[in-house]
Amino acid sequence: MAAARELPLLDEHVFELAGPIDVENHYPATVMVATSVGSTVLRCSGAVIHPRMVLTAGHCVCGRHENSSTGGPVRTFIDSSACAPSSTVTTVVYHPPREMDSDRRGTSGKIFPHPALHIALGVQDEVLSSTADLALILLEEPLTGAFRPVPLAAKEVELNDFVTIVGYGYDEIADGFNGDRRFSKNKVKEFASAGQGRVLIEQPGRQAYRLDSGGPCLREGPQGATLAGVSSRHLGQGAAFTSVVPYRTWLHTQMQRLDTLR
Repeated sequence: MAAARELPLLDEHVFELAGPIDVENHYPATVMVATSVGSTVLRCSGAVIHPRMVLTAGHCVCGRHENSSTGGPVRTFIDSSACAPSSTVTTVVYHPPREMDSDRRGTSGKIFPHPALHIALGVQDEVLSSTADLALILLEEPLTGAFRPVPLAAKEVELNDFVTIVGYGYDEIADGFNGDRRFSKNKVKEFASAGQGRVLIEQPGRQAYRLDSGGPCLREGPQGATLAGVSSRHLGQGAAFTSVVPYRTWLHTQMQRLDTLR
């Protein structure tokens, strides 16, 4: 008689917000990103957009500056002047039906934040403004096999569209990042800033899953998934993502430059 399938105990709150574990490997191009910024290790997700390039959130790889001016609503800034030099990127491939079984391989890469990255946070860590919250990680070795790059979306999302957010988020039971790749559908609620790409979303259950950033926000259709944006669910008040559409030229330029070096 076959042994019963072993399932971990699931926190229903995390399951509802972050979604099921991607045991069937629908999203292997979503990777883990770990970055040492000062004395802190920032743990985020990222998306493979080129065999040697991962896209993540800028605030996942860059440190904060305290506001030195007196008065005003801004407490801290995040920009491209205080970013770590490198990150560790880990790929995960599950062996169904047991999500406990997986191959995990790490590689390192150099960090290249968007030059216009600038985020202003208020006294309650709310996002006052956010521009170009993106960073690229240039890998030492190309990723092959299951880790096919995700193409960039050509059109902006619209209100009430759904995007699938994939990431390795915080486990509220374990009180830490256990490396489970989860996915969930989230509704586009509002465009927070014209031309800057910050898009607010409504999470499942209208609650807030705040401890995950950098993962891909995907538009899924008959022709497959395209990368609409990069999650910033760990930043500020209210879940959001940074659309890639305003930054397609920069992203394509970096990929083309890398191709010429082959």
